[in-house]
Amino acid sequence: MRKNNITKPAYIVSALLFLLAACTASGQDWRKLEEEKRYDEALAALEKLAAKDTARQAEFMRSAMEIALNRMKNPELARKYIEMTKDESWRAFLRFCFYNATGQPDEVLKSLEENNITSFPANVQAEAYTTLGNIYKARKETDKALEAYRKSVDSKGGA
Repeated sequence: MRKNNITKPAYIVSALLFLLAACTASGQDWRKLEEEKRYDEALAALEKLAAKDTARQAEFMRSAMEIALNRMKNPELARKYIEMTKDESWRAFLRFCFYNATGQPDEVLKSLEENNITSFPANVQAEAYTTLGNIYKARKETDKALEAYRKSVDSKGGA
């Protein structure tokens, strides 16, 4: 039997690097899993990322909600991810997105009675105003649509 030439400390370092790479890959590859239509695995990876990176938890929950809605066509699962979102301003925004994505414009407007767009995270306010403008445009409420679009342009991240 031949002995390994790897010393014990080098072996431990090698094993730790392998484990670190495996953990990073499992979390970062959720997009690849989604592309491969391995949605359950992608959602599990997003949940792990959300647990590890609390600063970006809401972003990961948004991605999970979108996979549940758009890929799996499972609104109940999407609601689960909304409710798992710890930050209330993000949770309000995700509800707003959920109602819009499920074709419930009246609920979108109703949700704004409870949480104004200015209570949403600053980096998504332009998106929310644009969505609101689109709803008003579809309802032929041109003045309200234009006002929402103006606010979108004026908000942080507006273009």
